[in-house]
Amino acid sequence: MRSVNGLGLSWTQVEAQCGGRGQTGVEVWKAQGVPVSDGAVTATLAQVPDNAVIAVSRYAGTTGIGAIVSANTLGDGGLCAGGTDSAVYAVDLTTTVDSAVVWSAVALRNHPHAPGAGYIERAEHTHGREGERAGVAVQDTVIQSVSTVSVNGTLGRGSDWAVVAVEIMP
Repeated sequence: MRSVNGLGLSWTQVEAQCGGRGQTGVEVWKAQGVPVSDGAVTATLAQVPDNAVIAVSRYAGTTGIGAIVSANTLGDGGLCAGGTDSAVYAVDLTTTVDSAVVWSAVALRNHPHAPGAGYIERAEHTHGREGERAGVAVQDTVIQSVSTVSVNGTLGRGSDWAVVAVEIMP
């Protein structure tokens, strides 16, 4: 993505991850400031995609982002080629503070998402026709004590996926 704008906030990229076969990807951006409205958020893409989806999550009263991890079918920070489709994803994230929110976004390609155990799916959006459908699912959970947690979920069937997970510090 080239940029994200909206709500009178200052936006910066946190992490990007491509799918293991380069057919999908996910980027996470954070915003800071005091929102001026409940208006639209706009993403400007570097290239014209077949399809794209944007989801926005808002957490007030936080102090920032701690740990960050990304993965695809090739593992943590996986490359964009050579992967194989999978219906299950899992990546470990180690929190740094008590009472942190572990938040993740997974890029979907043509198949529905089910959140991992203990996670609440906050959004799941898709756009496009079968075979060209892009999607994103967002889930979160609160982790009471510093620990390593599995950020995971399942897809309707094997797919080229990408996930980014972040620790939102209270």
